[in-house]
Amino acid sequence: MRIEKLDALRGIAAIVVVVQHAMEQVIRYGGFAGHAQTAMELLFKNGMNFGRFGVAMFFVISGFVIPFSFRGARPLIGFAISRFFRLYPAYWISLAFALAVIALTVRPMPDGVMVAFNITMFQKFVGYGDVVGAYWTLAVELMFYILCAALFALGWLNNTRGLLVIFSLFLATSLVIGAASLFLGRHLPSGVPLHLSLMFLGTLMRRSWLDGDAFARRMVTPAVLTLIVAIPVIQWSSYPERTVTHEYIQPLAFTMGYYVAIAMFILTMTRRIAFGAIWLWFGAVSYSVYLLHGSFLNLSTTYITPDTPAKAVLFLTALTGGTLTASALVFYRVEKPFIRIGHRIMTRLAPAPLAGQ
Repeated sequence: MRIEKLDALRGIAAIVVVVQHAMEQVIRYGGFAGHAQTAMELLFKNGMNFGRFGVAMFFVISGFVIPFSFRGARPLIGFAISRFFRLYPAYWISLAFALAVIALTVRPMPDGVMVAFNITMFQKFVGYGDVVGAYWTLAVELMFYILCAALFALGWLNNTRGLLVIFSLFLATSLVIGAASLFLGRHLPSGVPLHLSLMFLGTLMRRSWLDGDAFARRMVTPAVLTLIVAIPVIQWSSYPERTVTHEYIQPLAFTMGYYVAIAMFILTMTRRIAFGAIWLWFGAVSYSVYLLHGSFLNLSTTYITPDTPAKAVLFLTALTGGTLTASALVFYRVEKPFIRIGHRIMTRLAPAPLAGQ
């Protein structure tokens, strides 16, 4: 069962990530003067991090969808095939494009080993960096896929009480890592377990709202409230002031990004809200938008310096226009065909039942 509201939320998440990264550059170069510049800094820097909103929304949606993707005669193999053909072809296109942009804009080229590990999408697991900054979320997605596959294999993925325990353990781990960051005076990766807890919260929401699980209905509200209390604690403890190396790492702005994403997801999924066709289309191309926008950001900032209002408008137009055009091409020419190939392979793996069965 496809839920169109999820597609629209994906589209919104992808667009606001692009807007956040674009506005960071406009603010950096002073594209808006006076009160307008102050307002942009308040909105995109100090008030709320829209990039954090976007990735939080992606993670909750994954939790709502992915654990329910194990079906067919060979569910584990089918899941692996489905995810491979859904993720990798577009990812490889974005990686090739990113390397071309790096060469074109005379930026330092990553070494061959780093590129080789980026091809696998497992670079974070072996200690290598991402060729494109936005790739960091893919490592968290892969962790969640592996966890779901393991839980399914053990027969635990349908155990709502077990899922609540896993949600709680990941959230507690994030709090402990945050406390360690504060104690040691250096940032530690508390975000990984926090984001995994967000995903399992999405799974609990699905159990409650769609599956009618009585235990999930009782526990989903306490789980949301617990997360709401924990998030600011994690954010402020995880980023001791002397460890912050980027001006857009703001605990308050990050916290608001998580809060608004959770609130919007709950309101959208529990109310009768209709989205227009444009948002459904944005949702369709959202994966490619997310993968490609960083490279278009590099291109745009290389050739257009958004240091005046006119240049800022030109910069934003070039960035969004280029990203959406390329994303549409990748979606229709790469994503959709390879998704169909994956479905055909899965169909062959699931033989038709014999007559009378």
